[in-house]
Parts: sequence; C-alpha cells; structure tokens
Amino acid sequence: MELVIGKRPTEPEYGDDKDIVTWVLSKTKDKASVLSIIDPRIADASKEYATKVLKIAIFCTNTLAALRPTMRTVVQMLEAAEPRQLVTVAIG
Repeated sequence: MELVIGKRPTEPEYGDDKDIVTWVLSKTKDKASVLSIIDPRIADASKEYATKVLKIAIFCTNTLAALRPTMRTVVQMLEAAEPRQLVTVAIG
C-alpha cells in the first residue's frame, strides 16, 4: 500500500486512530476514489496496474487471517496483474 499510494503507514491526514489500511479502505468505495489515492508520481499509463496492486494489498490486509491469501497466491495475482510490456522489457 505504501508504494502504491506514496504514503507512510501513519500520517496525520488519516485522522485519529487510523492507519494506512483503514484510511485506504475508507477511500476505496468506488473506482474514482481508488484513482484519487494512487501516488501522483505514478505515470498515467501505469495507474491501472497500480490499482490492481492496491486491490491485492487490500486483500492481504483482511482482518481475518484465514481469509488472507498465501504468498504463493499473492505472487500469482501479481504476475497475472503485471502489464505484459514490462515483462518483455525485463526479459528482453
């Protein structure tokens, strides 16, 4: 979450007794809200990927540990979300 939204785990703007997870959850009610919290330094072309990564991060922070994905599942989700042009550049 920190990398995608460009903020620290605790910030004054989150409000009293809030951390990055509760703040993100409160801001992600709709797609426009999600895009509004993505770090503005992320290129527009990469915002869709950043949104997917943020959704995976939210999944990983479920309050019920039994509902959190395994690391194997997280890796699979990240690989499935990865833009193909980045794979080509990294390999080629």
